Amino acid sequence: MTSVGDRSVVVEQLRLHGEGVSSYVEISWALAAAGVAKWSFDAERLGITYYDSAGLVLVSEAVG
Repeated sequence: MTSVGDRSVVVEQLRLHGEGVSSYVEISWALAAAGVAKWSFDAERLGITYYDSAGLVLVSEAVG
């Protein structure tokens, strides 16, 4: 995992995963390589937010 997140790479990897190109394990590795330190799911708003190691939001998206 890098210390600085790359939002454009995260968005591209999420797009590819949404198209079924990558498995859960593959997307997890790709997001870590793009600087994602963690992600959280908000069940109330049905959204996922991806954070870098500094706690900054890289991407926040609605699901479902």
